[in-house]
Amino acid sequence: MIDKAISAVQNHPRHELGQARRRAIYDVLRLSPRGEVASLWLALFAAQKVLPIYEHALAAIDEYQAIDESGVSIVQKPRHMLAAAELTLQGTHSWEAMRAARDDFYQDMHLGFDRRVPYLALIAAYEAVCEVTGTVPLSNRISKAVQCDRGTTVYVSSDKWTDEELAGAGANAADAAVNAAYAYAQMPDTREIDYVKVLQFWTWWLREAIPQAWTIAGDAQPAG
Repeated sequence: MIDKAISAVQNHPRHELGQARRRAIYDVLRLSPRGEVASLWLALFAAQKVLPIYEHALAAIDEYQAIDESGVSIVQKPRHMLAAAELTLQGTHSWEAMRAARDDFYQDMHLGFDRRVPYLALIAAYEAVCEVTGTVPLSNRISKAVQCDRGTTVYVSSDKWTDEELAGAGANAADAAVNAAYAYAQMPDTREIDYVKVLQFWTWWLREAIPQAWTIAGDAQPAG
């Protein structure tokens, strides 16, 4: 399945992996307890890969340096949350505390209104935390209106959207990997997509991140 996915990404004109192939990979992983845990690590790895993009951008913005009541700034929050999610998977942080922190983390999504913020990198971290705390990626469905040539409007379900359309859709996509892929490929000044970098991300995700997630999952049992 991974070999076929790599070939498909290489041959696609915009190097898209596609949600159908990603959903199939997730489904296969969830067939075993080890694979289920591996899928959670996979979400964390994707978010961690693009986290420096977010941190670098916000480091130069003074208003995001303020420390909140928990002792964490907005710049630090995603790294703090991903570290807590790792500890949760390792059994040293409670699932109840993780879910409460996830709900608080959601409030940071308002940063998407600030064009200086690389939102896709932020939402990749949020979606990874959601996946660790029980969200199944690509399980939600919404529709969007599309204008046809003759002026009529049709509604297209999100399970038909391209990866580029899914990126930034938030909980409507609930897929850390797709947000991370386009965070990695998005050029900071123009917000256009470098499709060579899309290929680089998916190649890494398929060839390195999945095996690494499978290895670190070991004989772990899903919990929480």
